[in-house]
This record gives sequence, structure tokens and C-alpha cells, in this order.
Amino acid sequence: MVKLLVELDRVLAHIVAAETDTPKDHFRFDRHPEKDVTLAFNNGLRAAAALCFGGLLWEVTAWPEGSTLAMFVAVTSTRFSSFENPVMAASGFLRGAVWAAVVSFFLVFWILPDQANIETLLESLFLPMLVGGLALRAPGAVAATAAAYNNFLPFMVGPANHHRLDEINWLNTTPAVVLGIGLGVLVFQLVLPFNPANERWRLRRKMVSDLQRLATGSLIPSSAQWIARSGERLAQIIRHMETTPDRLTEAYLTGAIGSMMTGLLILRLHNVLFHNLLPAPQKNALKNLLQTIGNMQGYTLAPAQAAQQALAILLQATSQMTNLSAQIDLGRAIGALEVMQAEFETNAIFMDTTRRFKPV
Repeated sequence: MVKLLVELDRVLAHIVAAETDTPKDHFRFDRHPEKDVTLAFNNGLRAAAALCFGGLLWEVTAWPEGSTLAMFVAVTSTRFSSFENPVMAASGFLRGAVWAAVVSFFLVFWILPDQANIETLLESLFLPMLVGGLALRAPGAVAATAAAYNNFLPFMVGPANHHRLDEINWLNTTPAVVLGIGLGVLVFQLVLPFNPANERWRLRRKMVSDLQRLATGSLIPSSAQWIARSGERLAQIIRHMETTPDRLTEAYLTGAIGSMMTGLLILRLHNVLFHNLLPAPQKNALKNLLQTIGNMQGYTLAPAQAAQQALAILLQATSQMTNLSAQIDLGRAIGALEVMQAEFETNAIFMDTTRRFKPV
């Protein structure tokens, strides 16, 4: 009860702090994103291949603007190699560069040659930049396209109060920029192409593996750390879905939420065992359940059955338990076992990582 009151006090304090506008508030969420070695390795290979191909093209063609092409291949590769799906992220970047090239073409070849002073130059640039600014506030992929458009349009136009970008320089520079970005996106598509289905499968294997590590004790995060890790994986599943959620995505989200709940309950059982207040038969039943979870392979109902057996053993001790602290631990363990039995029965197909997940 005291622990619940302390937690409630913390929650109320956070609510008050969120509703009160504090000047010079330097609060930051303590986020520790999980290191994904596989994703980092794949994106590293993609970026290396794009850079090598851009440098090779510059070397073979001896294009005077080849350095610009290679530079923007590097910009695209380094900018988007940190994304889970670099093709999707870089595609908006490429669209923005193409739109900037189209608009700058009309400005450089038709409009700016007739300008006589800086005032008319600013008037000519007002509407194109206004459209880009408004698009920047649009939701979704439009904002990413607008960001690239706003960055590249001034570069491709080269506004100045004493000279203008002539047509020859535009024809040399702008195609190199667009081609460099396009080359980076193309290599991302061809080298280890991103597959949402494979990525979800890999993510599911990681979730089940973490549950097994929790059970064996090789991974013991705090409850907050486990919730943060699980929440990040829920966000990954949502990012990998199509435009609208489908049945498969909803089933993945259900399984991921079940895994998050199961992990919290495994941590609770470890906490109960750490207190060492339960009699030996009850402790052995909980240890047997954790061992069963740690050893589960393929499709199996063994964890659900072990939870059911442990629940029956713990219920037998409820009438004999006289120690108040032991009674509290016993109640916590019984509540955890009831939920775990249901979760392992419901998500048995989801936790079978030997095959692709097909919801029934």
C-alpha cells in the first residue's frame, strides 16, 4: 500500500508539472534507444556501396561536376543510413530535389534574366518559397519533400544582388545534385533491399528472445526500461505497416503488447523469488515456469501449462500462509500467473519464431 501511495504521489506530481508552464524548463526524457547491430550493419553496407558507386562514376566519366555528384551521394547515404527504411526516407528527399530543379529551371532560364535589381529578385522568389514553406507544415511525406525543396531551391537558383546563376552553370550543377541523390536512393533499393515482412519477423524473434533472456535472468531491466524498449518496438511495427492498418499489423501489435505484458510479469516473478518468502514447493513451481519459458522452441503451449501448474500449487498455499509479506508476494505471483497463462495460450502462434506469423 505504501508503495502504491508513493507511485500515486509521483504520478500526480508529473501531472501538475505537465500542466504548469515552467520558464527555462530543461527537462528531457531519459531515452536509451536499443542498439540494433543488424540494422546498422545493413545500412553501413548500403552507404558504402553508394559511395563507392558514386566515386566510380566520377572516376570513369571524368565529369567536371563529378565531385558534386559524389558529394550528394555521400549526403544522401550519411543522412538516411540511420533510418530503418532508408529508401522510404530518402524518396521524399529525392522528390524535393526534383521539384526544386523544375522550379529553378523556370526561374533561371525565363524569369531571372529579366530582373534588374534585388527587389524584383525577391518578388520572383517569394511565391516559390512561400509554397515550400506552407508545404513544410503539411503532415506525412509532403513535409519531407518540402524540406528538401526549401533547402535545394536557393542553391539551384543562386540568388545574389550582384550576379545571377547563368544557364551553363545550372546545366552543370543541378543535374549532378539530382543524379547524386537519385543514385543514393537507387543503391539503397538494390543493396540489401528493405522488406517490411522480413523486418517484422526479425523484430518478433527479438521480442521472443528477450522474453527468454528475461526468464533465464540474463536480461534484467527495470520495469520502465522494459516498457520503453517494448514501446519502441510497437512504434517500429506501426512504421512498417502500409498506409492503413491491416489484419496482420493489428495481430502483430496484439502480440507485441502481450509480450510487453508477459515481460513485466516475468520481472514480477523474479522480484517475488528475490524476496525468498515463499515455501520451497511454490518457489520451485515459479522456477520451473521461468525455465520452461527460457527453453521454449517453436509452437508450444508448455509455458501456459507450466503457468497453470504453478498457479494450482500457489493457490494451495493461500490458506496456510501466515506471514503478511509472504501473503503479499503470493498474491502478486498468483495474479501474474493467471495473466501469463492466458497470454501464452493466446500468443502461442506469435511466439513461434520458426515460421512467418499468420494470424488465425
